[in-house]
Amino acid sequence: MSRQRASGIELGIDDPMFINVFNLYSGRISASYDLDVFGKNRRRIERSEAQLDFARYQVLDTYVTLVNNLVATAVAEAGLNAAIDTTRQIIDSQQRTLDIVEEQVRYGAAIDADASQIRTRLARTRASLEPLRKQRAIAVNRMATLVGAAPGDFDDPQFVMDELTLPDTLPVSVPSALVRQRPDILAAEALVHAASAQIGIASANLLPDFSITGSYSREGLALGDLTDPMNALWQLGASVSAPLFAGGRLRAQKRAAQQQYVAALADYRATALAAFGEVSNSLRSIESDARALRDQQDAAEQARRNLKTVRARVNNGAASHISLYTAEAQYQQTLLDVASARVTRYSDSADLFLALGGGWWNADTSPLATPDDATTASVD
Repeated sequence: MSRQRASGIELGIDDPMFINVFNLYSGRISASYDLDVFGKNRRRIERSEAQLDFARYQVLDTYVTLVNNLVATAVAEAGLNAAIDTTRQIIDSQQRTLDIVEEQVRYGAAIDADASQIRTRLARTRASLEPLRKQRAIAVNRMATLVGAAPGDFDDPQFVMDELTLPDTLPVSVPSALVRQRPDILAAEALVHAASAQIGIASANLLPDFSITGSYSREGLALGDLTDPMNALWQLGASVSAPLFAGGRLRAQKRAAQQQYVAALADYRATALAAFGEVSNSLRSIESDARALRDQQDAAEQARRNLKTVRARVNNGAASHISLYTAEAQYQQTLLDVASARVTRYSDSADLFLALGGGWWNADTSPLATPDDATTASVD
């Protein structure tokens, strides 16, 4: 409804003195439909869906990276805890040996040079303990940041190396399955899709647009007049619009869209190739890590046996405490090497999960792939 004031001329009354104030009631329905003959709107919808997919896969890629960083930090903390414990054991062992050698020096059974050598090594071992504590504190603070907690309020889980386990098998994907699993590859594919749709939009912009419009309305001076069919008005029409004076702008936009598609396709290829390389490197690293860990464990076992033999000789008076100190130091060092090898193997296993697109094979429902897309291989 609108309140109006009109002169007689507006109402068709040839009397300039005639002025009327009245209410005008009206109801109107209008609709228009774009025929989309050349698919511009369809390609716009297609581009929007591809952009939505790109955002979704970016979120998934961020999540997978976050989980990998958490695992790597937990493994690093466990390794540092093991190194700190072993270093403390070395310090205690060196201190006991030093006390015995100093006692022997007082009684003339040993020379001060032997004690000085042990004091130097003990000081160096104690000096190595503080950097390990510093690295552990940094790892704990990093984990707090990753889980969204303030470092001062974070309850450290105190990860222990012996409590960490590797999966019995790891999935191994063929390249055709890998491109359906990694979020970064799928995100790059979505950008290719969006760039392709943009070419269709730019092409359609060069062609005419066809649309149909229609309207139906009723007007009256009283509200009841809206029910009178005699007061009905309607309109139906079609329109065609085409770019006539755009110059070379639209063609330049099409060429730009085509070049963007070529660039997106190149980025997709580079992302896929990088993914294949990361999987290959991770598998090779895990294979090498397994052999290295076995070698370090063998070395630790040999050092343990040597230490047992030297202790027996010391107890029988056939060897000095200096020999025992050397054997203990060698054994404790092999324990540090074993802990380092375990950290490397666990970290590389986590990197393989990242390279394969995350642990989607352990999920009941996955937005990226199904468990049938991968086979498994032993980690031994």
